[in-house]
Amino acid sequence: MSQDMPPHAEKFRLATSLLDHRQVSARQLAQLYHQRWEIENGFAELKNRLRGAGFILRSAS
Repeated sequence: MSQDMPPHAEKFRLATSLLDHRQVSARQLAQLYHQRWEIENGFAELKNRLRGAGFILRSAS
């Protein structure tokens, strides 16, 4: 582990389709990825709750 990283820090790799690494910083990508999964988890929770009530949540596309 690197000296400048706290002992609890983990390293992650994020695959992306961006061709120019100068467009978006790694920190911005990490924040966007986190936001995306917050949204995905919210949708999953909605689907589970609605399914219990007999409803099905579906997308048009």
